[in-house]
Amino acid sequence: SEKMNKILHILLVFLFSLTIISCGDDKEEYSENSVTSTTTNDDTNNDTDNTTTTTDDTTAPVLEEVTSVSTPATDTTPDYTFSSTEYGTITYGGSCSSSTTTAGFVWDVGSVTTTITFDALTAEDVVHIDLVAKTSVGTYDNCTITVTDPAGNASNPLTVSKFHIYALDYSCNVNNELDGKRSSAAFIAVGDSGSVVRSTDSGASWSKIAESNTGVPQNSNYNIKGIAYGGDHVYAGHGPDANGLIRNNSWIFYASSDNVTSPGGLDVDAVYNACRTYLMAGKSGSVNVMLRSSDGTTWDNSSRVNGSVNNIGMGNRVFMAVGDNGTTGYRSVDNGTTWTNVTLPSGGSYKGVTFGNLTFVAVSETTSSTAVVARSTDSGASWNSTTISSPGLYGVTFGNDIFVAVGDNGTIVRSADNGSSWDNVTSPTKNDLLSVGFGNNSFVAVGKSGNIIRSADNGSSWDNVTSNTADNLNSISY
Repeated sequence: SEKMNKILHILLVFLFSLTIISCGDDKEEYSENSVTSTTTNDDTNNDTDNTTTTTDDTTAPVLEEVTSVSTPATDTTPDYTFSSTEYGTITYGGSCSSSTTTAGFVWDVGSVTTTITFDALTAEDVVHIDLVAKTSVGTYDNCTITVTDPAGNASNPLTVSKFHIYALDYSCNVNNELDGKRSSAAFIAVGDSGSVVRSTDSGASWSKIAESNTGVPQNSNYNIKGIAYGGDHVYAGHGPDANGLIRNNSWIFYASSDNVTSPGGLDVDAVYNACRTYLMAGKSGSVNVMLRSSDGTTWDNSSRVNGSVNNIGMGNRVFMAVGDNGTTGYRSVDNGTTWTNVTLPSGGSYKGVTFGNLTFVAVSETTSSTAVVARSTDSGASWNSTTISSPGLYGVTFGNDIFVAVGDNGTIVRSADNGSSWDNVTSPTKNDLLSVGFGNNSFVAVGKSGNIIRSADNGSSWDNVTSNTADNLNSISY
């Protein structure tokens, strides 16, 4: 009957469904981490052999750069796109980071692109400074991305193509003595007998700055050891009254002197400005003092170091000071408030320190025929060294991816690999060169008897220029 046919039809559908379910139980099981085979039963002699074989996922994601960061970038949070053959968790290395922590989606098949936005970047490694726009350019060449899939397989690190980025506030990121408040760009060199000379054309020509309209240096009894830039210009040196700090407010034709008595009657040997902090190092009697100021006028003398200081540098928001103790440097991570000792390679007396491409470089004077160059790639925490065939190196600077050091008998050496190796450069002088600076794509070195030399090709060749002074020039800054 028709009713019986319906019942039979329902029964057949039910039996067919059971068959499908039964077959489904024999299919391979899959998980994200392994593949499990079907179970095989051997009924011979009524014995059952159940064997399960598991194969681990050992294939790591493969990454590839798709869209690099345009360089130089004006956006401090630039986008970057890469591809991954698998879904996974992102790990960032080097100077870059991002809030994006996964690549692709769980259900993706094949290579899928992921666009990330880097967290706000600051120019911790300044390679050029635009004083008109008050911007700096930071280099990023150590950023990496790694993707780890759910099975724990990590990709090879993807190296993000090197890029530069402009930072609008570079007051804590410079490695020359300025904080971005100047409205005009100039090299300033200071020296013995109160000598101050100035160049506004990248070191090609120089004029002498007197400290009165008579043309006579008002502070000729000072041998000025260092100079730093800030909202005002500050330079410092030894004087007969042991008040070796002088502050000046104008650099046009002559400077109206504003002498400031240093706390404790300090004889100052080094001066530096970065992170809106002025630092001056010297001795008050037998005590090694590090002066701190936020404006170059009012000074705090509570900070101490355990030895004399000849030079100060800064990078990655870490201050480094070096001096006559050839195995010890001084490191501060709180803008010079406190200092800790770090071990330097044995190198006689360290005279200069600078920072570039995430690398500190310090140079020394020795009593032998070789000078030591110390190098740190971990913000000054640890150091290694190489030697240069020269009795002494007195100054070092960085610019355009090049380190340049100068020293005894006109010595000039140059490094294009972040201080790992150095090449001698032909020098136009036999006078000792005491300091070197970089600005506006020019290197300028100063030394004894008013000697000034200049390079406009990244330190490869140098020429003498007229300084308009015969006094020893001890320090230069841009």
